[in-house]
Amino acid sequence: MKDINYHLSLPYTKIATKREDEDGTHYTSHVLELRGCMSDGETKQQALENLQEALECYLESRIAHNDDIPEPLQVATA
Repeated sequence: MKDINYHLSLPYTKIATKREDEDGTHYTSHVLELRGCMSDGETKQQALENLQEALECYLESRIAHNDDIPEPLQVATA
């Protein structure tokens, strides 16, 4: 099984989305390929920084339980 450093070096797709509600503006973020790996923050930068921490915890848990970890999506180029 590949270690956490291997997975952290992969180019996963990280998405941050702006949300506005009665509490104001905030951002949610997630890793497209890793179901359930998500976070949030008051700014886009904070949401992505928090997502990096969530990604590390997600990977550590998957590795500890010997669960499969999807590879990043491959983007076709012309």
